[in-house]
Amino acid sequence: MSREVLLADLLELTTLQNDKGYAQALVSPIVEKRKEYPLADVTYKTERGGKFRFGKVEITGNPKTLDRIIRRELEVEDGQIYTATGLKTSKENLTRTSYFKDAKITTAPSRTPGEMDVKVEVQEGPTGTLSGGAGYSSLDKIFGVVQLTENNLFGRGWKASLSSQFGARRTVYQFDFRDPHFLDTDFSLLLGAYKTDVKYPDFRRRATGGKIGVGYQFSKFIVASISLRMDETLSTDAGTASSQILKDEFSKGIQKTHSISPSVTRNTTDKMFDPTKGSVQSATLEYAGGPLGGDSNFVKYFLNARKYYSILPPTVLSANILWGHTVTTVGGRVPIFERYFLGGPYSIRGFKSRTVSPKDPNTGELIGGNKELFMNVEFIFPIVGEYGFKGVVFFDSGNAYRQGDWPWNGPGLKYAAGTGIRWYSPMGPLRFEFGWNLNPAPGETKRVAEFTIGTVF
Repeated sequence: MSREVLLADLLELTTLQNDKGYAQALVSPIVEKRKEYPLADVTYKTERGGKFRFGKVEITGNPKTLDRIIRRELEVEDGQIYTATGLKTSKENLTRTSYFKDAKITTAPSRTPGEMDVKVEVQEGPTGTLSGGAGYSSLDKIFGVVQLTENNLFGRGWKASLSSQFGARRTVYQFDFRDPHFLDTDFSLLLGAYKTDVKYPDFRRRATGGKIGVGYQFSKFIVASISLRMDETLSTDAGTASSQILKDEFSKGIQKTHSISPSVTRNTTDKMFDPTKGSVQSATLEYAGGPLGGDSNFVKYFLNARKYYSILPPTVLSANILWGHTVTTVGGRVPIFERYFLGGPYSIRGFKSRTVSPKDPNTGELIGGNKELFMNVEFIFPIVGEYGFKGVVFFDSGNAYRQGDWPWNGPGLKYAAGTGIRWYSPMGPLRFEFGWNLNPAPGETKRVAEFTIGTVF
């Protein structure tokens, strides 16, 4: 006989009665031991009491966030049948917004018989950051970062960010805006603009563009969106190309891309950033060219799934898998700036950035694939928890494939494993990771150390 199981049963049975409106239900166990056998009979006695509805729902402690922004996260409202699950879910929803340091929900009998008043007490937290700094990255060498973000603009739940990164290899200016409940509906509005100049080892890519999108919240966990993207991209030779495939790409000059992209995401994680449990599944399709105009003509899709397990909290085990595929709709090759080059801190650690790619059979130069597949498994554990320092042990695998090749008939997967340290700083996650190539081919490095800040653009 387990005391923990008994208590769990009491909680579940009490919640079952609470969700039917019996706010003061009391469930008591009656345990009778048998004399002739080492057994005990358990009888649960329920005293329901009166049935209640919610009375007044009062919100306090929110000088910045508008009441209606908080109320749309609540699963309870005036006049609704009392539900304990609704109260619990409401607190979880408020926590997920990341607007508040703390959120408490309490109930008390109302002056009106048969009603329970609800008091929602929140403590506003910092939602905006202005950060800047300089550093060194194995990807971008010396760089500087300036970023302004606000996740609760004007207390309306709007999310906006303005960022710039400048350095020896990368210059990025980016603006993003998202209203998760456009005009107080379940539709969201997304706006973005960017200008980039990135020097890869094999070519230079300069792009200017923007996007606009509309999303819809189908349920608490499922969001769908559709967006339009327009940009101009110029890919130029880094000065070392001898592959005719690459030279043909560089001779095209400025390429205009006009695309439409629907996507759907299911997210059950407990937190928007650094989740500890739950999962994320997403599917994205992008169609460019044709009636939309532009110089690029392709169809691209991504399938992605991530899962987080809380193991002996606060340690977390996570798994990620991503499949991407791009095909041209007019024959020929996919534009080089839409091809896949794996390796580095955001795909397969233990390989240098952008070194996992199909090669030109004549020159051996990396030309990029039109398919990618990679998987990551991580075990994350705290080092100095109060300061956001964490350790990670990881295993990665994957590859990129040329047109005509697939994972089952093309080159085999690459494998890597390693360890690292992360600090969740105001500028984003700082990561130092050391990866080992578990089966290096001739010419491949056996180990790679990576230092990065934030996430990939």
